[in-house]
Amino acid sequence: MMIDSIKTVAVVGAGLLGRMLVWQLSNKYPDIQITLFDKGNLRHSKSAANTAAGMISPLSELSVSERAIYDMGINALKQWPLWLDKIQQQTNQSVDYQATGSIVLAHVLDKSELIQFQQELDFKLTKHDLDSKPYQWLDKTQLQNKEAQLGQNFDEGLFLNDEAYIDNRALLSALLKFIEQSNIQVFENKPCKIKGSSVLIKNNEMKFDFVFDCRGVGSNIKNLRSVRGEVLHVYCPEVSIKHAIRFMHPRYKLYIVPKPNDVYVIGATEIESNDTSPISLQSMLELGSALYAVHPAFAEARILEIDTNLRPAMIDNNPVIQLDNNKMSINGLYRHGFLLLPEVLNTIIDVLENKSHQYNWMVKNV
Repeated sequence: MMIDSIKTVAVVGAGLLGRMLVWQLSNKYPDIQITLFDKGNLRHSKSAANTAAGMISPLSELSVSERAIYDMGINALKQWPLWLDKIQQQTNQSVDYQATGSIVLAHVLDKSELIQFQQELDFKLTKHDLDSKPYQWLDKTQLQNKEAQLGQNFDEGLFLNDEAYIDNRALLSALLKFIEQSNIQVFENKPCKIKGSSVLIKNNEMKFDFVFDCRGVGSNIKNLRSVRGEVLHVYCPEVSIKHAIRFMHPRYKLYIVPKPNDVYVIGATEIESNDTSPISLQSMLELGSALYAVHPAFAEARILEIDTNLRPAMIDNNPVIQLDNNKMSINGLYRHGFLLLPEVLNTIIDVLENKSHQYNWMVKNV
């Protein structure tokens, strides 16, 4: 495929992938006319990225994923700051990005969970990786130095150096501003279908040189499944946490991610279901009790929002880029959207330019 022959493209789906792809294409190929479609309202996104905590956590995910996911995540840590600087220059909107590392905790009775997590890391990391000391054990004093309030309740923890988190909603907002101030045609609140390189809205068919399907769980790609996630957004000025926190427990693995203005996003649930109904009582109680177990002051937290959403995943939980003539379907980012996006976008560009690409296992011809 030759990018020089492409003059008009459609991007269907305006979540994280769709918006970042529009941004990338617009910057790289300014002569291409881009049209963006979404079934919902772009200002009030219902995408999985709007629900996500925005973690870029290659080490945390390594224990339950393939080595390639870790490698792609390490590259993401280098790429995101460069992208965010450029987005801020173009839109005058800043997006909070904290590359402060993550802390993994467990209570004394659950220390075996922490040890097992460390052993899984050691098994998948190479000697070269381990020589760079990607993680370190923290005793009580060291933990207090990292997070003074957590050191009061835990005797030790694991510090994961190479991890970060991003203000996901600020990013979606900045990308929307870029789209609005650029020469990009937008069709929102328009459910549509894709037929070859055409996009159909009711009886109206619009033809393009190339179409990108970025619809997540709304796509009809084969072997796609939905994985439900549930999160709380709480306001708690009584707690001051600056690092992303992973809390290990036999029944659930909780994460806490700080956001600006004393807001925290808390999640843990991962349910094999395409159910988009409100959060269950069991999940709500587990999230709340686990949050309280991390720090008792969270008992005074005010719940700002309870959100549920569906992550798009393939059978192996790995991303896929499917080529079908002049249509490309990008999907299966699972819970790794912010972690994998830089290398997924790099691979898309390589395919468009007929270049060799490192992650050729992602690319499938239909």
